[in-house]
Amino acid sequence: MAEEEEEIAKDQIADAETKDLTEALDEDADPTKSALSAVATLAAAWPQLHQGCNLKNLDLDSCTLSEILRLHILASGADVTSANAKYRYQKRGGFDATDDACMELRLSNPGLLKKLSYTSVYDLSSAEKMTILHALCGKLLTLVSTRDFIEDSVDVLRQTKQEFRELKAEQHRREREAAAAKIRRRKEERLKGQEQKMKEKHEKLKEEQKNPVIEVSVKYVQFLFKVHLSLCYYLAECFDVLLLIYTSGSQIFHLHALF
Repeated sequence: MAEEEEEIAKDQIADAETKDLTEALDEDADPTKSALSAVATLAAAWPQLHQGCNLKNLDLDSCTLSEILRLHILASGADVTSANAKYRYQKRGGFDATDDACMELRLSNPGLLKKLSYTSVYDLSSAEKMTILHALCGKLLTLVSTRDFIEDSVDVLRQTKQEFRELKAEQHRREREAAAAKIRRRKEERLKGQEQKMKEKHEKLKEEQKNPVIEVSVKYVQFLFKVHLSLCYYLAECFDVLLLIYTSGSQIFHLHALF
Protein backbone atom coordinates (compact mmCIF):
# COMPACT_ATOMS: atom_id res chain seq x y z
CA MET A 1 0.00 0.00 0.00
CA ALA A 2 2.90 2.40 0.70
CA GLU A 3 4.29 1.90 -2.83
CA GLU A 4 0.83 2.48 -4.29
CA GLU A 5 0.48 5.72 -2.31
CA GLU A 6 3.86 6.90 -3.55
CA GLU A 7 2.86 6.17 -7.16
CA ILE A 8 -0.43 7.99 -6.65
CA ALA A 9 1.40 10.98 -5.15
CA LYS A 10 3.82 11.13 -8.11
CA ASP A 11 0.96 11.02 -10.59
CA GLN A 12 -0.90 13.68 -8.65
CA ILE A 13 2.16 15.96 -8.62
CA ALA A 14 2.55 15.60 -12.36
CA ASP A 15 -1.07 16.57 -12.91
CA ALA A 16 -0.92 19.42 -10.43
CA GLU A 17 2.03 21.07 -12.23
CA THR A 18 -0.17 21.78 -15.23
CA LYS A 19 -2.98 23.51 -13.35
CA ASP A 20 -3.27 25.87 -10.41
CA LEU A 21 -5.50 24.88 -7.46
CA THR A 22 -7.44 28.16 -7.53
CA GLU A 23 -8.27 27.68 -11.20
CA ALA A 24 -9.38 24.13 -10.51
CA LEU A 25 -11.67 25.29 -7.74
CA ASP A 26 -13.25 27.79 -10.07
CA GLU A 27 -13.99 24.89 -12.43
CA ASP A 28 -15.39 22.73 -9.62
CA ALA A 29 -18.93 23.65 -10.62
CA ASP A 30 -18.90 20.65 -12.99
CA PRO A 31 -20.65 17.88 -11.00
CA THR A 32 -19.34 15.05 -13.15
CA LYS A 33 -17.23 12.36 -11.52
CA SER A 34 -14.19 13.02 -13.70
CA ALA A 35 -14.16 16.74 -12.95
CA LEU A 36 -14.56 16.20 -9.21
CA SER A 37 -11.83 13.58 -9.19
CA ALA A 38 -9.49 15.87 -11.13
CA VAL A 39 -9.92 18.69 -8.63
CA ALA A 40 -9.49 16.24 -5.73
CA THR A 41 -6.30 14.88 -7.31
CA LEU A 42 -4.91 18.40 -7.68
CA ALA A 43 -5.75 19.22 -4.04
CA ALA A 44 -4.10 15.99 -2.85
CA ALA A 45 -0.88 16.83 -4.75
CA TRP A 46 -0.81 20.44 -3.58
CA PRO A 47 1.01 19.81 -0.24
CA GLN A 48 3.58 17.56 -1.91
CA LEU A 49 4.25 20.17 -4.58
CA HIS A 50 4.48 23.23 -2.30
CA GLN A 51 5.30 21.86 1.19
CA GLY A 52 7.39 18.89 0.11
CA CYS A 53 5.35 16.25 2.00
CA ASN A 54 2.02 14.53 1.99
CA LEU A 55 -1.02 16.10 3.60
CA LYS A 56 -0.98 13.61 6.48
CA ASN A 57 2.65 14.54 7.29
CA LEU A 58 2.01 18.28 7.68
CA ASP A 59 2.30 19.77 11.15
CA LEU A 60 -1.19 20.06 12.63
CA ASP A 61 -1.80 22.81 15.17
CA SER A 62 -4.34 25.54 15.87
CA CYS A 63 -2.86 27.75 13.14
CA THR A 64 -2.74 25.17 10.33
CA LEU A 65 -5.94 23.29 11.21
CA SER A 66 -8.23 25.32 8.95
CA GLU A 67 -6.06 24.96 5.81
CA ILE A 68 -5.31 21.27 6.38
CA LEU A 69 -9.02 20.63 6.92
CA ARG A 70 -9.87 22.46 3.69
CA LEU A 71 -7.25 20.54 1.70
CA HIS A 72 -8.39 17.24 3.21
CA ILE A 73 -12.00 17.86 2.15
CA LEU A 74 -10.89 19.01 -1.32
CA ALA A 75 -8.66 15.92 -1.74
CA SER A 76 -11.51 13.54 -0.99
CA GLY A 77 -12.41 11.44 -4.03
CA ALA A 78 -9.03 11.80 -5.75
CA ASP A 79 -8.12 9.45 -8.59
CA VAL A 80 -6.38 6.24 -7.51
CA THR A 81 -4.75 3.34 -9.28
CA SER A 82 -6.77 0.34 -10.38
CA ALA A 83 -5.31 -1.76 -7.58
CA ASN A 84 -6.23 0.83 -4.97
CA ALA A 85 -9.70 1.22 -6.47
CA LYS A 86 -10.17 -2.56 -6.35
CA TYR A 87 -8.98 -2.62 -2.72
CA ARG A 88 -11.47 0.10 -1.80
CA TYR A 89 -14.27 -1.69 -3.60
CA GLN A 90 -13.55 -5.04 -1.94
CA LYS A 91 -12.54 -3.94 1.56
CA ARG A 92 -14.70 -0.87 2.00
CA GLY A 93 -18.08 -2.27 1.03
CA GLY A 94 -18.20 -1.32 -2.65
CA PHE A 95 -16.80 2.15 -1.91
CA ASP A 96 -16.59 4.57 -4.82
CA ALA A 97 -15.20 8.08 -5.03
CA THR A 98 -18.71 9.52 -5.33
CA ASP A 99 -19.64 7.84 -2.04
CA ASP A 100 -17.15 9.96 -0.10
CA ALA A 101 -18.95 12.09 2.51
CA CYS A 102 -16.51 14.97 2.00
CA MET A 103 -17.17 14.95 -1.74
CA GLU A 104 -20.88 15.18 -0.99
CA LEU A 105 -20.07 18.18 1.22
CA ARG A 106 -18.23 19.81 -1.70
CA LEU A 107 -21.28 19.35 -3.92
CA SER A 108 -23.92 20.33 -1.37
CA ASN A 109 -22.10 23.24 0.28
CA PRO A 110 -19.31 24.65 -1.93
CA GLY A 111 -19.48 28.04 -0.25
CA LEU A 112 -18.30 26.51 3.04
CA LEU A 113 -14.98 25.39 1.51
CA LYS A 114 -14.40 28.80 -0.09
CA LYS A 115 -15.14 30.35 3.30
CA LEU A 116 -12.45 28.14 4.88
CA SER A 117 -9.88 29.61 2.47
CA TYR A 118 -10.05 32.99 4.21
CA THR A 119 -11.81 32.23 7.54
CA SER A 120 -10.58 30.18 10.48
CA VAL A 121 -12.56 27.09 11.40
CA TYR A 122 -12.95 28.55 14.87
CA ASP A 123 -14.95 31.47 13.44
CA LEU A 124 -17.51 29.26 11.72
CA SER A 125 -21.02 28.99 13.04
CA SER A 126 -22.16 25.98 15.06
CA ALA A 127 -24.23 24.67 12.14
CA GLU A 128 -21.23 24.89 9.77
CA LYS A 129 -18.98 23.11 12.28
CA MET A 130 -21.56 20.36 12.72
CA THR A 131 -21.80 19.98 8.92
CA ILE A 132 -18.03 19.47 8.67
CA LEU A 133 -18.00 17.04 11.63
CA HIS A 134 -20.84 15.06 10.10
CA ALA A 135 -18.92 14.73 6.83
CA LEU A 136 -15.71 13.67 8.61
CA CYS A 137 -17.60 11.07 10.68
CA GLY A 138 -19.21 9.73 7.51
CA LYS A 139 -15.79 9.38 5.92
CA LEU A 140 -14.42 7.60 8.99
CA LEU A 141 -17.20 5.04 8.76
CA THR A 142 -16.01 4.05 5.25
CA LEU A 143 -12.48 3.17 6.42
CA VAL A 144 -11.55 -0.49 6.78
CA SER A 145 -9.98 -0.01 10.21
CA THR A 146 -13.11 1.75 11.48
CA ARG A 147 -15.42 -0.93 10.07
CA ASP A 148 -13.25 -3.69 11.56
CA PHE A 149 -13.22 -1.89 14.91
CA ILE A 150 -16.99 -1.54 14.86
CA GLU A 151 -17.46 -5.19 13.95
CA ASP A 152 -15.04 -6.29 16.67
CA SER A 153 -16.78 -4.00 19.15
CA VAL A 154 -20.15 -5.46 18.17
CA ASP A 155 -18.80 -8.97 18.76
CA VAL A 156 -17.37 -7.92 22.12
CA LEU A 157 -20.64 -6.20 23.00
CA ARG A 158 -22.62 -9.31 22.07
CA GLN A 159 -20.33 -11.49 24.17
CA THR A 160 -20.48 -9.03 27.06
CA LYS A 161 -24.28 -8.99 26.91
CA GLN A 162 -24.33 -12.78 26.97
CA GLU A 163 -22.01 -12.83 29.99
CA PHE A 164 -24.17 -10.18 31.68
CA ARG A 165 -27.31 -12.24 31.07
CA GLU A 166 -25.58 -15.31 32.49
CA LEU A 167 -24.39 -13.37 35.55
CA LYS A 168 -27.88 -11.93 36.02
CA ALA A 169 -29.44 -15.38 35.76
CA GLU A 170 -26.89 -16.72 38.24
CA GLN A 171 -27.66 -13.86 40.63
CA HIS A 172 -31.42 -14.53 40.36
CA ARG A 173 -30.78 -18.23 40.95
CA ARG A 174 -28.77 -17.44 44.07
CA GLU A 175 -31.47 -15.08 45.31
CA ARG A 176 -34.13 -17.78 44.78
CA GLU A 177 -31.96 -20.33 46.57
CA ALA A 178 -31.39 -17.92 49.46
CA ALA A 179 -35.14 -17.24 49.74
CA ALA A 180 -35.90 -20.97 49.63
CA ALA A 181 -33.25 -21.64 52.29
CA LYS A 182 -34.74 -18.90 54.49
CA ILE A 183 -38.23 -20.41 54.19
CA ARG A 184 -36.79 -23.86 54.89
CA ARG A 185 -35.03 -22.59 58.04
CA ARG A 186 -38.26 -21.03 59.28
CA LYS A 187 -40.11 -24.31 58.74
CA GLU A 188 -37.37 -26.22 60.54
CA GLU A 189 -37.47 -23.78 63.47
CA ARG A 190 -41.26 -24.07 63.64
CA LEU A 191 -41.04 -27.88 63.54
CA LYS A 192 -38.38 -27.84 66.23
CA GLY A 193 -40.65 -25.70 68.43
CA GLN A 194 -43.52 -28.09 67.91
CA GLU A 195 -41.27 -31.06 68.68
CA GLN A 196 -40.10 -29.35 71.87
CA LYS A 197 -43.69 -28.78 72.98
CA MET A 198 -44.56 -32.40 72.21
CA LYS A 199 -41.55 -33.57 74.21
CA GLU A 200 -42.62 -31.46 77.19
CA LYS A 201 -46.15 -32.86 77.04
CA HIS A 202 -44.79 -36.39 76.70
CA GLU A 203 -42.51 -35.93 79.72
CA LYS A 204 -45.40 -34.51 81.72
CA LEU A 205 -47.54 -37.52 80.83
CA LYS A 206 -44.68 -39.83 81.82
CA GLU A 207 -44.40 -38.10 85.20
CA GLU A 208 -48.15 -38.44 85.73
CA GLN A 209 -47.96 -42.10 84.81
CA LYS A 210 -45.07 -42.68 87.25
CA ASN A 211 -47.07 -41.35 90.34
CA PRO A 212 -50.65 -42.69 89.98
CA VAL A 213 -50.84 -44.19 93.59
CA ILE A 214 -49.83 -40.94 95.23
CA GLU A 215 -52.35 -39.03 93.21
CA VAL A 216 -55.13 -41.54 94.07
CA SER A 217 -54.22 -41.53 97.77
CA VAL A 218 -54.31 -37.76 97.85
CA LYS A 219 -57.70 -37.76 96.24
CA TYR A 220 -58.90 -40.47 98.69
CA VAL A 221 -57.73 -38.47 101.68
CA GLN A 222 -59.49 -35.42 100.36
CA PHE A 223 -62.66 -37.49 99.92
CA LEU A 224 -62.41 -38.88 103.48
CA PHE A 225 -61.87 -35.41 104.86
CA LYS A 226 -64.99 -34.18 103.12
CA VAL A 227 -67.01 -37.19 104.45
CA HIS A 228 -65.67 -36.68 107.97
CA LEU A 229 -66.47 -33.02 107.83
CA SER A 230 -69.98 -33.81 106.65
CA LEU A 231 -70.42 -36.32 109.53
CA CYS A 232 -69.22 -33.75 112.00
CA TYR A 233 -71.80 -31.25 110.75
CA TYR A 234 -74.48 -33.97 110.92
CA LEU A 235 -73.58 -35.01 114.48
CA ALA A 236 -73.52 -31.40 115.57
CA GLU A 237 -77.00 -30.89 114.22
CA CYS A 238 -78.19 -34.13 115.95
CA PHE A 239 -76.71 -32.96 119.22
CA ASP A 240 -78.53 -29.66 118.90
CA VAL A 241 -81.81 -31.49 118.26
CA LEU A 242 -81.32 -33.80 121.24
CA LEU A 243 -80.43 -30.89 123.43
CA LEU A 244 -83.55 -29.10 122.32
CA ILE A 245 -85.63 -32.19 123.04
CA TYR A 246 -84.02 -32.67 126.45
CA THR A 247 -84.58 -29.07 127.37
CA SER A 248 -88.19 -29.23 126.32
CA GLY A 249 -88.77 -32.45 128.35
CA SER A 250 -87.37 -30.94 131.54
CA GLN A 251 -89.70 -28.00 131.37
CA ILE A 252 -92.74 -30.31 130.93
CA PHE A 253 -91.68 -32.37 133.97
CA HIS A 254 -91.49 -29.29 136.18
CA LEU A 255 -94.91 -28.18 135.07
CA HIS A 256 -96.44 -31.55 136.03
CA ALA A 257 -94.82 -31.33 139.47
CA LEU A 258 -96.28 -27.94 140.12
CA PHE A 259 -99.75 -29.01 139.31
